Amino acid sequence: MIGIIFACKPFAENISQFDQNKVYQKELKSFYEKQCSLWNKFNTKSFTRTGDLNSVIGYDEFENDELFQQIKIDLIAFCKEHQDILNYNLEEEQQYQNINELTIDERNSLLNQSASHEFCHTIQNIENSDYSVIDIESILANPSLSPKEQLCLIYMSAVINSSTDKDILSFNSSKDCLGVFNKGRRVCLRDYLVGCALSFFGTPFLATLQIAYSTYQYIECDKTGKALYKACTHSYSNQETDSIKKTEN
Repeated sequence: MIGIIFACKPFAENISQFDQNKVYQKELKSFYEKQCSLWNKFNTKSFTRTGDLNSVIGYDEFENDELFQQIKIDLIAFCKEHQDILNYNLEEEQQYQNINELTIDERNSLLNQSASHEFCHTIQNIENSDYSVIDIESILANPSLSPKEQLCLIYMSAVINSSTDKDILSFNSSKDCLGVFNKGRRVCLRDYLVGCALSFFGTPFLATLQIAYSTYQYIECDKTGKALYKACTHSYSNQETDSIKKTEN
């Protein structure tokens, strides 16, 4: 009888772990949806400094914005609530304090040492994909990703998906313009995905400034790319109009 009790104990612990993971997955999805809502509001907000949505805003203005402050508070609260499953130590020193001083190769090397092969493969796929929305269901359903890696990908997906311009996805524009845009966007994504991920593998409660700065750089980089894309398509549109006029004459 004693042997049966001891044999059943690991099974009971596995069931408990399963239930804990199930709750975490559900709350992670809710966290994603709330983050997307906040980022959608942030990306359509007209900042008081210029009132121009296409203008580059200063980092201080970005970080001190009330919507971004709420985004940061929600991230820290989620990490604290799920501290055990995320395997974070609140007393831990931040591991990666000088990410901005590293080259992209050094960052990649550090990430490969810190994260799983599946995580590195996933962010590489995101970086190399065409301009489209990231499927978070596949992230949540991937058992090869740790809870910490899922949180990192979910947070970054909320930022990226919320900044996706539906007009670019549906606009039948010149392939040259879209090709240049996608190439530039991949550079934005590369820097953001690696820099932000490294912050998560430190301690997010202490690394929120690095996460904030990586996010700021991505949003402004992406915004610049969209402006160049629209200028390119406008130029092609004018060329087509001129060509039609010449044909009619």
